Amino acid sequence: FMDEEGNEVTHIKNVNTDRNENSEFKVSGSNGSIEISAEKACDVKVYTTGGALVKAVRVEAGQTSLPVNAGMYIVNKNKVVVK
Repeated sequence: FMDEEGNEVTHIKNVNTDRNENSEFKVSGSNGSIEISAEKACDVKVYTTGGALVKAVRVEAGQTSLPVNAGMYIVNKNKVVVK
């Protein structure tokens, strides 16, 4: 797998599993979607735990819902479980 800069991705180095570090960006899993709350517009990248990029989107300030299949994802360094 390759990241957005063309570097080979062989594993995930860091995952924040306890909390969202950035108070301007919060993410959680829901039934069939990833729920995002952002205080300002930002880029969001959703990866599988195997390192495959699922979605790369720009979200506006406020609430955004990204529909995805059930599973575990890494969203901007946050682990998210979707049922």
